[in-house]
Amino acid sequence: MNNRNDLLKIIAIFSMTIDHIGWLFFPELTLLRIIGRFAFPIFAYQITLGYQKTKNIYDYMLRLFVFSIISQIPYMLLTDGLNIFFTLLIGLIMIYLKDKTNTIVGFFPLVLTYITDFDYGVYGLLVIYGFYIFKDNKFKLAISMAFLTIIFSIYYRIPTQAFSMLALPLIFYEFKKGITINKYAFYSYYPLHLLILGLIRNLT
Repeated sequence: MNNRNDLLKIIAIFSMTIDHIGWLFFPELTLLRIIGRFAFPIFAYQITLGYQKTKNIYDYMLRLFVFSIISQIPYMLLTDGLNIFFTLLIGLIMIYLKDKTNTIVGFFPLVLTYITDFDYGVYGLLVIYGFYIFKDNKFKLAISMAFLTIIFSIYYRIPTQAFSMLALPLIFYEFKKGITINKYAFYSYYPLHLLILGLIRNLT
């Protein structure tokens, strides 16, 4: 990955951290949740980009699976269900199946996500899939994400999710300067920050 995408990763984890702080400690501060809406679209974009660039898809899947398991313990300190790494992993598998089989089998992960409590659920998978199939058409990508986000916001009564659309200009923008982050540091940040926030909440 180039430095531009590493900069996006930094933005995503900053957004996610602000969101989780708001969720756990300051639920009345809607602004913190709005800032947090930038994170998932960037993570979804990174998954589709990683799929296109990886030299070994199975190593990529294994890495996501390992961090899914590692993250689940601190995640359970805070809430129920399955953490975001599982959603990203299943999204990657769906892209792979659709790409290789081009059959309805590729949509099996949607069924799995529907009957299981994944973070972001079916919406999350469809956003990941949208980033992949419309990777060469920014207009169609924006329209598809807007449609999915409106449905999600209305169905789950989460109006702040509409602000996730603001992540698209960041994703589309060609940053002139970037920053470098080790991929394992990037992956490790998620369970570590959950653990720290979980401990703080349980000690206060």
